[in-house]
Amino acid sequence: MRRKNKQERLPLDDNKIESPQEEVLEDLKQRIYNLTSNVKEEQEGNTIKLSTRDMVFVSLTPKDDHVEVVCNLPYDRILDMSRKCIVKTYAAEDNTDIVTYNVKTKFDIQYAVSIVQQSFIYRKRLKL
Repeated sequence: MRRKNKQERLPLDDNKIESPQEEVLEDLKQRIYNLTSNVKEEQEGNTIKLSTRDMVFVSLTPKDDHVEVVCNLPYDRILDMSRKCIVKTYAAEDNTDIVTYNVKTKFDIQYAVSIVQQSFIYRKRLKL
């Protein structure tokens, strides 16, 4: 038996996503929108800020080889079982921690969504 090493290469259309990071970003945004219907999107340069009730709960920034997910919340209040998040303590405007997670593949998306969901719940409770 011989394996087929050649794959058909399809031409890219103008409407299709060209880079894998854009595909990861779109999938990540779609999963975040599924959390609630109150999510508003603001674009500032290359960064996409998602907010609810006028409080930004996550910022998404596409980089060359990953999508950076940034949340402002106390790190000790989230579940980061794999310790994959990068934390800058007391660096945000409201003296909370800046928690950063880099999404490199589609396998990292669900972990990022769980961090974003915890940030969303934290911001939602602050506003109540």
